[in-house]
Amino acid sequence: MLATHRVKDSSNETIGFIAEDRFYTIHNIVENIDYFDNLRLLKNNIIKSKIKLPEIQYRELNKLIYTKLKRDNPFNRDVQQRLMDWKNDPNHKVLQVEGARQVGKTTEIKKFAYKNYEYIIYVNLANDEFNFAEVVTKQGSDPLGMEIYCRKASLPSFKNDKRTILIIDEIQIDSKVYNSIRTLYNNLKCDILVTGSYLGQILKEEYFHPMGTISYTTMFPLSFKEFCRAFKKEKKLLELDIYKDKYDDELGKLYEIYRKIGGYPDVVTEFIKTKSIDNCNDVIQKLLTTFEIESRGLTEVIPLYDIFNCILTNNFSNKSISNGIQWLIYSGIIGEMSLYLETGIGHLRRIYFLDCGLANYLAKQVNINESTREGILTETFAFSELYRLHKERYSKSKVLGRTPGFGIYNNYELDFIILEKVKDSNGDSHGRKVGIEVKTTKGDPKSLKVFLNKGLIERGILAKKSGGGHNDSFDTIPIYAIGNFPYN
Repeated sequence: MLATHRVKDSSNETIGFIAEDRFYTIHNIVENIDYFDNLRLLKNNIIKSKIKLPEIQYRELNKLIYTKLKRDNPFNRDVQQRLMDWKNDPNHKVLQVEGARQVGKTTEIKKFAYKNYEYIIYVNLANDEFNFAEVVTKQGSDPLGMEIYCRKASLPSFKNDKRTILIIDEIQIDSKVYNSIRTLYNNLKCDILVTGSYLGQILKEEYFHPMGTISYTTMFPLSFKEFCRAFKKEKKLLELDIYKDKYDDELGKLYEIYRKIGGYPDVVTEFIKTKSIDNCNDVIQKLLTTFEIESRGLTEVIPLYDIFNCILTNNFSNKSISNGIQWLIYSGIIGEMSLYLETGIGHLRRIYFLDCGLANYLAKQVNINESTREGILTETFAFSELYRLHKERYSKSKVLGRTPGFGIYNNYELDFIILEKVKDSNGDSHGRKVGIEVKTTKGDPKSLKVFLNKGLIERGILAKKSGGGHNDSFDTIPIYAIGNFPYN
């Protein structure tokens, strides 16, 4: 076959050739020189072409891969900025990206890598065909081991600098690889990113947690803001005057769709293609089947769907149910919040799905009336939007605490309480209690008023399907803007 292009990197080093629209590394060609009709091998493994070939930068090949990734996965996700913040931090460590199955972790990481790096070493331990685990273990995670792996995987020679990113996907599969994270970080100069689903499983004795070596970020299904972005309505959502503008019909329509199908990328893609809620439910059913299969052996003897039903009906009494719920929290499928008391945080908790589509699909499978289901979806939407606020880096977070909370005072229950991060005159941060009551239908926010009158919260917000406004004691915002915090 004929080589058509010489490939060079940013140092002007020849790292391979293109032949029949495929990239071949120098090592590939040296070992198979007889297959290339217009190339010959000189001393010291120098390859010369019989005629001068046009040159192409290796980064251009990455751009082609990035373009295809964008075409196949067109969503613009907020995680890209978090990944870029990590890359630009001169003191950054290994980044661990957490999140449930199918939220788009691998796709977004690859898009980030092929856009911003020259050399990408992508390892998926679920299909470790080039034995990364064995190479890393035997070579002590040093650059020589990475060079051996790159040769086996037909990648360019390993460049141990910031032009290179090493991505280890599904790292929870192999304890030896996970335990090598600190050694990799200490021995390599390239950037390192790891990811995996159900990373809660790694809390087993054979796993050593590399404290001080890892920073974290969490991915979720598409937020409502990202969902609006996919339909070119994000600007309208963000530029709302939430207290003066009327309830926007376009945003209201997207809110109703989002409550039904949620934000898993495959589900949203299906809706964009077909506009069919039923087709979206087919995709959700497949997602739940995947969760159910992968949970076997991890949730004791209680079937996953029984645990889902207990979540919807607030029945957490069975110990096995509680263990299954803990696994679902680790997996990123559900989230919890604690009871805020006058004196702090109590032990009672509430559980919500982190995706409205899952909650909607499952609520239809059990004996829950329409009114109750509507309430579940409204609260699930609000919780998932507020929960994300607590997963930002501290320096960028607008709230304090790990999760939203809820309140109980006598016979009154307040849906959500969050601690808005405000700074005092000394620049120290403290939390201002903001109470939020959500309404599916019209009604008086009695709990919100009681909590305000008793001084249990410092600010009150009513979120419902209406325009916004100010009241003597609390403010009203449209429900679809509940993620636009703080409500200035």
